[in-house]
Amino acid sequence: MSTLAIAHRGDPHGHRENTVPAVLAALEQGADLVEIDLALTRDGTVVLLHDRTLTRLWARDVPVADADFAELRRNRHGRYEIPGFEQVMRLLVAGDGGLMADLPVPAAAEPTAEIVARYDAFDRTVFAGHLDSLRRVRKRWPEARIALSWNEPELPAAELLAELKPEFFNPQWTLLTREVVERMHELALRVSTWTVDSPSNMARMLEMGVDAVITNRLRHFLSLREEGE
Repeated sequence: MSTLAIAHRGDPHGHRENTVPAVLAALEQGADLVEIDLALTRDGTVVLLHDRTLTRLWARDVPVADADFAELRRNRHGRYEIPGFEQVMRLLVAGDGGLMADLPVPAAAEPTAEIVARYDAFDRTVFAGHLDSLRRVRKRWPEARIALSWNEPELPAAELLAELKPEFFNPQWTLLTREVVERMHELALRVSTWTVDSPSNMARMLEMGVDAVITNRLRHFLSLREEGE
């Protein structure tokens, strides 16, 4: 099976990250999954946004958690706007793409999974992010696919793996070695990794046998993957 290509925040070089055009462009380019970051507004709407405020992308120093969805939607830049997760999910189920839903804020975990459940899309959604987010998802949805995001030199304890039952071990790429990949495979876990952008590091990940690569440079990765097949 080919190493999965996961587009980080959609196509962030061709479009504004975490927007509908960015997601659709990544799928059109051949991404197996599109990684998106999810946050929760004051009125409980799940939206696509990585940062806690609108400053970097939308030039407004407003925390997402202090704004209603209607207020966020007024922040338009040309054809780009902050989309609701449900809007993206509707587009997803109309096609054959998949998502990696990154949940850095635990409060967004259950509302996100409820939308996935409503669209019967657990088979094409992988949950990643904050450990408490993953715990909340696993507690209510045994069918959920989980990628255990990891940024520690020590491997996760057996108790944590038993609790979360992840499909993927998802560390930062600098933590990966061939031995770690082999150990995870021995535990029947797939290995995904983030965020790999240089061709040399992409090649290293492919040589190690990782199962999925999260990248901002999808076209480069797809080209390397094709060369190796």
